[in-house]
Amino acid sequence: MPLPQSEGFEDRFRALERKVNDLFTSIQNQSGRTVASQGWLLRSMPGPAAPPSGDVYIYANGGRLWARSSFGSTALVDPPQASSVTSLIRTIGTVDDTISSVGSTYNAGELDNNFRDLAAKINEIISVLKSAGLMLP
Repeated sequence: MPLPQSEGFEDRFRALERKVNDLFTSIQNQSGRTVASQGWLLRSMPGPAAPPSGDVYIYANGGRLWARSSFGSTALVDPPQASSVTSLIRTIGTVDDTISSVGSTYNAGELDNNFRDLAAKINEIISVLKSAGLMLP
């Protein structure tokens, strides 16, 4: 009976190659670690140390989402929405984008125009806030 021979370099190389191929195959056959429909689960943790300049960490703490950069930590939250208000209705006067001084005469026409301009600007602000999602519709 022949004596067992120690493995040579070629045998060891082939065995290593088989293991690498097996590992590669098993990695390709694994399902993903996340599913988009389930979202990302971020476990609550204390804030990490500041990352290198220009990088940002995203993490969860206390049920809130946070970002940390070399400038510090900031909570990432939806901005609060203001309560809805109705638009101002002002039919008297003319909108001309100017608020003029009425002087000492308090001319009713100039006052009406100024109030109409103010109402138009306020309505424009309300519209922008609502379309940006910062005010309830």
